[in-house]
Amino acid sequence: MSRTGAGGGLSRRRFDHRPAPETDPPFVTPTEHFYSFSNGAPPEPIPLDSAMLRVGSEISPKAVPWRDLVSLATQRVHMTLQCDGSGYHEAEGGGPPAGCQQVQPDEDSSHPPPENWDWRFGGVGNAVWDVVPVAELYGALGIELTGPWIRAVGRDGFARNLPVDLARMRDFSVAVGMNGEPLPDKHGAPGRLLVPGQYGMMSVKWLRELTTGELLDARVFDGGPLPHYPVKPLAWATFPGQGERVSSERVEARGIAFAGEHPVKEVLLWVNPAEIWTAELVDTPSPHVWCRWKATIEVPRGSHQLHIACVDTRGQHSREQEPWGDAEGYGGFHVVDIVAT
Repeated sequence: MSRTGAGGGLSRRRFDHRPAPETDPPFVTPTEHFYSFSNGAPPEPIPLDSAMLRVGSEISPKAVPWRDLVSLATQRVHMTLQCDGSGYHEAEGGGPPAGCQQVQPDEDSSHPPPENWDWRFGGVGNAVWDVVPVAELYGALGIELTGPWIRAVGRDGFARNLPVDLARMRDFSVAVGMNGEPLPDKHGAPGRLLVPGQYGMMSVKWLRELTTGELLDARVFDGGPLPHYPVKPLAWATFPGQGERVSSERVEARGIAFAGEHPVKEVLLWVNPAEIWTAELVDTPSPHVWCRWKATIEVPRGSHQLHIACVDTRGQHSREQEPWGDAEGYGGFHVVDIVAT
């Protein structure tokens, strides 16, 4: 998996209180500061010994104790999760969908207007997950992974239908641990789905059902064309922050980029579109994990807007944000107001 004040709320805090991006790669968001978002009230916690997962075909599913499933999660992977609203700022006619509730380390408010989300670039985090790939889970239980759809349902009633072909990917997993500890309740205990390459709403939390079969009543890939809700390239600065005063001679900009299933290829910065700087990638880019960048830039004295964009290895790049409801995620360019002196 940046915290800047969107709208009128300027802030120079490290987003999500993360360490500065000079730490060893790939750096990890502390669990207690990893973003959390739920559509409605989270379910009540459930003891591991009494928790069950309905898994298999929709016609003849098995009820499997979560205690047994935890023992199958012997793999540990880095994966970045991103909310589709990360990077969002309110456009005309925009607004949060009804029923959405966010929970952040420093806030607990229902139905906030987007310009007041002080995690504008904080709805993203990287963690080390203890997982079992869904294909291996089905195999261990002696169940055939056949489709065409796999349906994931959480104890909060949140559900998604996803193509079985996606479920056969190795990175399509059930996570039961996070950063070396059992999965916390607010992140989906005892287990959550991890869907590679898609925005966070596909990684259903508090799993109670993971079954295959025909299409049921849940939203299909959120109703869009396949593949739907893929993470689009996004880059943002951890320095300079919004409203920062910087030297006109030399600015050591730094930040993070993420492009989902495709590695980051380039991070581009400009205050004048006629002169574009290419950042140095600090980490070796890889799929599903964010990447740090840094760049030395020189800007004329005065007030400027620093634009930051990401390009992935397919050549797709950050683009102007579209209004709320953009099915490919919001994001857009990160634009930082700076003053060079």
